[in-house]
Amino acid sequence: MRKLIYGIYPRSERLRLGIGRWERGIIGENDLRQIISEEKDQFYNMMKVNKIDYYTDPLFNWHDIFRPIVASVNGISLGPLTRYFETNTFYRKPIVNEMGEVRNPMEVNDSEYNIPGPVYRPNSSDGYLTFLPGIGTFYSLSQVSTDFDKFKEWIVEVYNQILKTINTDKVFFYEETPRDVELYSSFSQKVFLRIPVNSKSSNIGKLSVYSLITDDPYLSSKFSNLPGYFAVDSMSTKLENDLAEKLKKFVEDFPELLITHNNYLDFLPRKIADKKVELLGGVA
Repeated sequence: MRKLIYGIYPRSERLRLGIGRWERGIIGENDLRQIISEEKDQFYNMMKVNKIDYYTDPLFNWHDIFRPIVASVNGISLGPLTRYFETNTFYRKPIVNEMGEVRNPMEVNDSEYNIPGPVYRPNSSDGYLTFLPGIGTFYSLSQVSTDFDKFKEWIVEVYNQILKTINTDKVFFYEETPRDVELYSSFSQKVFLRIPVNSKSSNIGKLSVYSLITDDPYLSSKFSNLPGYFAVDSMSTKLENDLAEKLKKFVEDFPELLITHNNYLDFLPRKIADKKVELLGGVA
């Protein structure tokens, strides 16, 4: 079994307090940058200790998954605060006024869009995946003045430029409302594609990626080299203490299986999220 941790990870009490102090002007940006850097180093060490094979940045300085793209691309502005599906999480709706050019994402460092600190930080670890919002998700949760066909051609080019600048060979796409997922076959990097629990009804078509992550590993195995499976529920505080036992049924059918959680762990308290990481890491 291989393991994956992705998406926005819950902030520690220390980090939450630090962000609050920065917002009130008690500490400066450099102080907060230092706290964030130390917290990220602790997160990466937790991945190592728990033998997590693949992971994205914990995105501690991302307010939501779209703002780094908004900050990196000309022609996109921040819209109203909007509820993220049927959760208690909110995001600023991207407004695509024009399909503009990409600025250097490594130089984006603007607190108007995010908490201070680079939105993308290079990481040479073999297990590191660059995180990007899914193309269908970006379109469906934004205000866009063009049709999806034109949008997808543009955003694929935007993503290719970002990935080239970051110089990454592996990318994780978080797709909540998939459309034309065959698009992901065109990326030159190893693509890890997460699609939602209703994946059986998704229009997968001729998709071919390195790892397709769904609620059905048998489906995933048809379209990827490393089938992925939602083994942990990130929307529930209940711990999967019988996880290893439940996964035994897949051992004979899959020489390799990537196990992960079904959504951001940020929906959970930090202590519960840490424990779920330990449970994933403990599966042989």
